[in-house]
Amino acid sequence: KIKVIKPLAGKGTRLRPHTHSKPKPMVHVAGKPVLGHILDKLKELDIEEIIFITGDMEDQIRDFVEENYKYNAKYFKQTELLGDGHAINMASGEVGDDVLIIFVDTLFTRDIKTDIENLKDSEVIVWSSKTEDPRRFGILEVQENIIKGIEEKPEIPKSDLAIIGLYYFKDAKKVFSYLNKVMEMNLSSKGEYRL
Repeated sequence: KIKVIKPLAGKGTRLRPHTHSKPKPMVHVAGKPVLGHILDKLKELDIEEIIFITGDMEDQIRDFVEENYKYNAKYFKQTELLGDGHAINMASGEVGDDVLIIFVDTLFTRDIKTDIENLKDSEVIVWSSKTEDPRRFGILEVQENIIKGIEEKPEIPKSDLAIIGLYYFKDAKKVFSYLNKVMEMNLSSKGEYRL
């Protein structure tokens, strides 16, 4: 069984006016909310629990999930928007081992279950996609399928592999340990702590 952390607290300012009355995960794409597409993809996995990190309009997300899915779910409201690292760290008391972290704007066609089974000896899996403009995204530097570096929105990109916001960690305790260190040392980027 695996736990999932789903950070959803962002304001979705680039999607306005759609996000004035609904949170970004509830914006419709191809006939249903973005969140619905993502939760449908998780049906292939043996999910123990999904932890939603919400922001404003949490009730719309909770209602949608409870009306359409049978997942065990917990909700934590991020009242200070201090970045995705801070949001993910809010679930630190809830997850001990395997964890899948999926950002709200990550629509994907991968078979996550098969990827995890095929890479079961890996401590971390970071899914990526080639992009034409690497300066707009977090970019992976990879050698022989091993991540050697990650750079957020680089001026001179070392590759064209953009992080899509889908991560698997075999040991969630390590993730939270590092996130705590990042926050203790105040290693923020523009006031936000990043995964």
